Amino acid sequence: MTTDAVEAIGPYRVIGRLGSGGMGDVLLGRSPGGRQVAIKVVHRHLARDNEFRARFAREIQAARAVGGFYTAAVVDADWEAPQPWFATEYIAGLSLKQLVTDFGPLPESSVEELAAGIVEALAAIHAAGVTHRDLTPGNVLLTESGPRVIDFGIAKLVAETQQVTATGALIGTPGYMSPEHVLGGDVGPAGDVFSLGSVLTLAATGHGPFEDKTTAMVLSRVAYSAPNLTGLREGRLYRIILACLDKDAEARPGTAALLEALRDHRAGPSNHWLPQPMMQALATPPPVEPVGRERKTSRRAILTAAAVGVTALAGAAVATKLIADRSDVKEAAAERKPGGTLLWKADIGTFVDKTYSPEPPAVDGTSVYAGSIDGSVYAVDIATGAIRWKGVMQQQLSHGPVYADGRVFATNSARGIFAFDAATGAELWENSEISSAIAASGGLVFGSVSSTRENGIVAFDVATGARRWTALADAKVDVVPIYAADGAVVTVTGAHEVCLLDAATGAVRWQMSDPKDEIYGLSTPVISGGAVYVSSSNVFRALDVATGAEKWRFRFGGSSTVVRGDTVFVQGDSRAYAFDAADGTVRWLYRTDDTLSRTLAVGEDSVYCIAAKQVLALDIASGEQRWAYGTPDTLGAVTFGSGAIYVGGNDRNLYAISA
Repeated sequence: MTTDAVEAIGPYRVIGRLGSGGMGDVLLGRSPGGRQVAIKVVHRHLARDNEFRARFAREIQAARAVGGFYTAAVVDADWEAPQPWFATEYIAGLSLKQLVTDFGPLPESSVEELAAGIVEALAAIHAAGVTHRDLTPGNVLLTESGPRVIDFGIAKLVAETQQVTATGALIGTPGYMSPEHVLGGDVGPAGDVFSLGSVLTLAATGHGPFEDKTTAMVLSRVAYSAPNLTGLREGRLYRIILACLDKDAEARPGTAALLEALRDHRAGPSNHWLPQPMMQALATPPPVEPVGRERKTSRRAILTAAAVGVTALAGAAVATKLIADRSDVKEAAAERKPGGTLLWKADIGTFVDKTYSPEPPAVDGTSVYAGSIDGSVYAVDIATGAIRWKGVMQQQLSHGPVYADGRVFATNSARGIFAFDAATGAELWENSEISSAIAASGGLVFGSVSSTRENGIVAFDVATGARRWTALADAKVDVVPIYAADGAVVTVTGAHEVCLLDAATGAVRWQMSDPKDEIYGLSTPVISGGAVYVSSSNVFRALDVATGAEKWRFRFGGSSTVVRGDTVFVQGDSRAYAFDAADGTVRWLYRTDDTLSRTLAVGEDSVYCIAAKQVLALDIASGEQRWAYGTPDTLGAVTFGSGAIYVGGNDRNLYAISA
């Protein structure tokens, strides 16, 4: 029996796939009476092991004795089936791991309510003579009515089974093991309490207490080092977590003592035990992959099936109320067509998407400017799609185009930077000194130079190409992201330092680095509203533009940032966020099955993202998907202007789509 084709397990009709684990696949089933259950079906190779079947029967019988509101009870099982299985209550919610990944740490009051629920679940588990052994953020599901602990009683079974096939392997989740588990000792209820301390640390701070670069280093920290509780203020929760993380198992509090310490929350979580954005995320049903006859074309396949067209979708987004600046961009056209309507497309050859500008291609009131793999910059009429001029650079663009002061700038690796007249396409000047990312502001165009003769950030006069200043001459600045606005230039050096320069003089205002989190060059920093927004591989930061001091951070590696009014829009991987610019509060989150490309754009009422061959329009206030436009081939970067969005594709076309 393969779970891809199965239609029923025991008395339960299979309606979807929830995932898989170390022991088998997890399916969503429905009983004859309509009750939904999570069915865990053992892998076929394990089913052939008679000793495993015996252990499976013992562990599941013990787990069925566990009661309590904060657990997912085992409701049925068949260890004599060709492929043994057991069924638990189906909990529709998100794991703590997913929620913290999406929204960051929970407020302290929410963590205390979370703690009370998990402790009550552990008390019920331990009362039945069962030890969880793998209490992790992934095994704590959060619902609107509180947390639920899952997969208790089977961790030992999985461990024993895997040890048969991987002699000497250490089974468990390293950052959430107890010291006695790491050191090969007996793991009992006190081990679960230690794991609880680690789980609560993640919930409260966004990081585990023993995180490090390698598994070996994590295990060493679990066994011998003090926990890292940075971000957790001293108080009751701090003391509870610290007590749970005592290296001495006998010194840790039991569940009764923990419940007493959390007695304020013993009445159970309130209807609003989490912040509203998180509560709304929990109200959104998690995705279920169809199986058997119910398998349908995937959402991605539906979107990509049409060569060119619009697909209206209900947004699979997590959203909250957003009060946003609706932008001061004026429409060029007197009438707007429905969003997602193709206005025109222009054949410019294969679109080049190598600019570090936050909103490529470049747009002014009359034209959209895009680079092609044929080594040219094209100016395309914004109303008709007719090609107005073509600026030849002989080799493929490295970066740009960028529009400023009636001029269009672009670079290539052979001849450096070119300046074209935006109205006619006439070449105004060129300079072979830089071929890097460029930015323009205040009558200057900025880039970097890196050669055997010279290094640094340079500024040229937009009109003449004359060099005005050079800065950071001792820094490694080869092909670094750069952004200019509000009289300042921000860049990231090869040494992973964020540097803010005075745009007029090149004087360094401040430099900032973090040795623990040093990869800043993945996306372009942005200056707006008194802040500099910069992202590393896993942390997005808002820095004070005057001092470089950190204003707020969010544990997320963003790849593109746009600021509108009091809202910061960031995307990376498969997520797009709207943050409050003042304090980093998540206003909404959009999550998709696809990877969102490096850039996003923000219009009057929508945020625009690229997912492979589609343009996605998200409501600026809620994050809900408004429409999607599909194209035949992969798309590049997107920008907004004059009531439309513009994006180039690998099918040789530059598209204009109504916003």
